[in-house]
Amino acid sequence: MSGQEQVFIVEDDTDMRESCSYALKINGYTTLEASSPAMVEKILQQEFVSLIITDLRMPDGGGLQVVETAKKIAPEIPIIIITAYPTVESAVEAFKNGVVEYLLKPFTSDQLIKVVRQVLEAARAKDHAEIFRCNSYLSTFPEIIGTSKSLRLLLADIRRAAHLEGHVLITGETGTGKKLAAKAIHKLSKRADEKFIIADCTALPSALFEPELFGYEGGDDTNALITKTGLMEQADMGILLMDEVSDVPFSTQARLLYSLENNVCHRIGGMHANPINVRVIASTRKNLREEIKRGHFKDNLYYQLSTIEIRVPPLRERNEDIPQLATSFLDTLCLENNRKVVGFTDTAMEMLIEYSWPGNITEFQKVIKKVFESTNGNLITETNISETGILGKFLNTKRKSQSRSNVIAGIERNYLTETLCKYDWNVTHTAAALCIHRTTLQRLMKKYSIFPPPKS
Repeated sequence: MSGQEQVFIVEDDTDMRESCSYALKINGYTTLEASSPAMVEKILQQEFVSLIITDLRMPDGGGLQVVETAKKIAPEIPIIIITAYPTVESAVEAFKNGVVEYLLKPFTSDQLIKVVRQVLEAARAKDHAEIFRCNSYLSTFPEIIGTSKSLRLLLADIRRAAHLEGHVLITGETGTGKKLAAKAIHKLSKRADEKFIIADCTALPSALFEPELFGYEGGDDTNALITKTGLMEQADMGILLMDEVSDVPFSTQARLLYSLENNVCHRIGGMHANPINVRVIASTRKNLREEIKRGHFKDNLYYQLSTIEIRVPPLRERNEDIPQLATSFLDTLCLENNRKVVGFTDTAMEMLIEYSWPGNITEFQKVIKKVFESTNGNLITETNISETGILGKFLNTKRKSQSRSNVIAGIERNYLTETLCKYDWNVTHTAAALCIHRTTLQRLMKKYSIFPPPKS
């Protein structure tokens, strides 16, 4: 589940719990339910949760116990307390421990949805601010570039997955950056100091797949024992990325499932199974549910791998990130080649934005490199892109010139507005973050009619 908000309801009263769940579902949320605080820890360790709603008083422990458990496992999750017995003491204790809202019984469905929307809206804003404020993360992964909504949702999913321990399935078209997402999860997880091992499931021949993955034991002509440690054991205590897991031979899938279910690795030819502690991140360009229907992939293996599922969006769904991507790739090429190319003209950039990029980031990066290599001036123009012939017949399609400036202006305006919001509309701080002069930012704000929201 990627980008969809899920609310976890902890309530011993079945009617109240089911009523809240129904109201949330008809308003577009998915829900998880628990009748006791004792069930909270297991669910939080296994599931994505956007928000917790818990009763304050329950026979088998109370809401404060839920709060305490949640803050240990996933402190970023906001919590709403519902109660018919509010006291000053309980409210103070709850808010001290991170509860963000109180909802008094009895309440209507409309009141519930209003509070949920407000809390989730605030939580999303906090998540996004942390993502873009985290300079150490951005410097560690300079390849993750952009400010689009779909990219922010991806980064939020990555951060949440990093704080959990279940196996992860990353889906997405070829060239979208699934491997980068996996590396980001590793870097932000508690296994960051352990190994990150990659198993290229496409490159491994079927005959060698099991020895490479599980290792082997055997003797040679002199009866000397030969052992090889497989990739699963190499990744012990760390993370194993199974890149393009759909290409795992069907005959190997049962053995892999056994290893994941039992946390062991049985070397080929070995007599004993070795215990392992490996978190698997699997990536795939294929629809595994369709592969299951075709008999190419085991359903139980899919369920084991997809405890946490993340979708990496194609570039055509985040084309507002293209100006930042193009500029970043161009800067890297200039540095590597000791050249100075200032940037792209609006028409050149518009061509890049309008193209659908079936090969996604991989294709995009190759096109930028090709255009850079064929450009002699200090600006990349529409002519420079057209002369390479890389984008094919698309470039012969007549486009409305008026749309070019509108698209570029819209992207730039959104980027400036979002950055200003991030810095609470402080022009000096925002200009410093954008590495531009304060007066330049003020001019652009006037150009795009960007004004701070009215104070409430």
